[in-house]
Formats: sequence, structure tokens, C-alpha cells
Amino acid sequence: MNEQVETPPVTPPETPPPAEDTSLIGTPTTETPPSETPPSEAPAAEDATLIGGSKGEEPELPALGEPIEADALNLPEGVTLDDSQTEEFLALVNDAESRADIANSMLEMYAKVSTANATEAATEWNAMQETWRAEIKADKDFGGDKMDESLGQANALVTKYGGSAFANALNLTGMGNNVEFLRFVMAMRADLPKEAIPVTGNPAAGSTSLADRLFSNGGEA
Repeated sequence: MNEQVETPPVTPPETPPPAEDTSLIGTPTTETPPSETPPSEAPAAEDATLIGGSKGEEPELPALGEPIEADALNLPEGVTLDDSQTEEFLALVNDAESRADIANSMLEMYAKVSTANATEAATEWNAMQETWRAEIKADKDFGGDKMDESLGQANALVTKYGGSAFANALNLTGMGNNVEFLRFVMAMRADLPKEAIPVTGNPAAGSTSLADRLFSNGGEA
């Protein structure tokens, strides 16, 4: 007799657990099944925009206003305009077609006025220097035939006691041309001890120094 072999029962595999909704990194995206409803049509673009007006149209700038007269100008305190300057400014404002025209014209006018002011100041300064020089030449005490000698003595004093920095300051300010300053320097020179007065020009080779005159023993040993 043949022996009958028993077959062990087959156990079906276990179903894996469903995936969790969250992950350790990132957020899972949930795919939405396609809708069977056809998508609605996109809304038509509006003709007007929130900023700038309607499409295809240039925004309107506010009008520049009516022309102004001279009495409408409120000048800052201490500022004056002559008739030509007033007319030029009014034409600048009233004839402009845009604010850009006004801005550019005002820059040109500012450059023009600044240059004119600088030129006027330089002209006045040079005229004042010429007046001061003329006053020194005409001075009865230090001008005329005495001017060269007086200026030599004054320059020697300035060089000895003031130095190059002081001399540069006199040149920069023009004070070295003022007759009152010359009188001041010469008054100081007159009050100095004779030994302290600087020598003008080139002293003779045989002249003795202050130390030699103070401590000389007459050449005796």
C-alpha cells in the first residue's frame, strides 16, 4: 500500500500596513485625482489697471497751472532779484511745458548765477587790493620815496617773527597790502630794542654780530 503524504496548509502573506500621512523630511503631497468636470474658462483680462489708468493710455499729469507774475514770488529773507533776473525766472516757469523743463532750466540758471557771484566777488576783492596798495604808496610816513625801505623793514620783521606760515596767511587774505597793517608792523619795529631789529638787505661782510658787540673785549687777549 502506498503511504499518503499530508501537505501542510498554505498561509497567505500578510498585507503591509498603509503608509503614514507624514514623513520625516518634507511634506508629502497628495495628488488630487483629475476631475471629470471640464475646467472653467479663465476670466478675461480687465482693460483698466490699478496703477496707471487704462491699458494703452498715458497717465495724465496735473496741469502746471496759470502763469505767475512777479508779485507771486516770495523771496527768502536777504535775497533780492533785479528786474532782469525776475524776468528770466518768470519766463523759465511760465514758458515751461513740463516739470522736467523747469528742473533743467533752474539748474542752468543756478550755475549761471553762481558763476556770476564768484566773478563779482573776485573782482571786488582785486579792486580792494589795488585800493590798499594805492593807500600804501600815498602814505606820508611809509609811502612815496620811503615805500621800498618801509616794505623791506616790514618784510624782515614778518620773516623773523612770523615765519613762512604767517607770510602765507598775509598773502592769502591780502592783509599784507593794507596800510594799517604796515603801520602796525612798523610801530612794533620802533618799540623793539635796536639789537632785536632784523637787518634788511645783505649786511656788509665786515659787520659784527650782536654777540660780538656784547662780549667783545676790543680785540685784546
